[in-house]
Amino acid sequence: MEEKELLKWVRRSVKPISDGHSGNRYRCSAVLNDGLYLPCVVISSSKAQVDLALRRFDETRNDTKLHKSVGYRSIVKTFVTSGNALNHYDIKELTLSDYAISPPRLAEIKDETSMGWTEFYATMEDGKEFCFGTTFHIEFFCMPEDCTAKNIVKITPAVRGEPRKYEQVYQERPFLNAISTNYNA
Repeated sequence: MEEKELLKWVRRSVKPISDGHSGNRYRCSAVLNDGLYLPCVVISSSKAQVDLALRRFDETRNDTKLHKSVGYRSIVKTFVTSGNALNHYDIKELTLSDYAISPPRLAEIKDETSMGWTEFYATMEDGKEFCFGTTFHIEFFCMPEDCTAKNIVKITPAVRGEPRKYEQVYQERPFLNAISTNYNA
């Protein structure tokens, strides 16, 4: 898929999310040229990624107060060796993802419910409620059987310190990044 076609489709078809650091991010599914279906792909800007990396490098380069585990070298390592990337030219087709909760529903999720954990309850169209949780990724979530993210009509944040209502917790799903060099926002 030509990069300009990819960007045109996501801007027309997908409501973006933003974390305040990486610019607008478009969550979708992709079919690769070899027919492989990827249910969770994020299209984002190479400029925003580079700007974030450079800012983090500048903030930490000479900071002697940082613990070694989160120091300059560790931050460079994270940007260089972590995550994954999908080339736009390997994408044949994009579609909406069944695992991407809509931005209005995501806005209903509030702060962490315990250190490094955010838990919430999602009410589906049929009135059933399910527990969801994440360490820090909100891009995509596993879904209950016979449900998609489109079925979610309401999110209720869990209350810090209260016991969980349900044993089963649907957590975040891994995803691939397709970083666009032509997308500058």
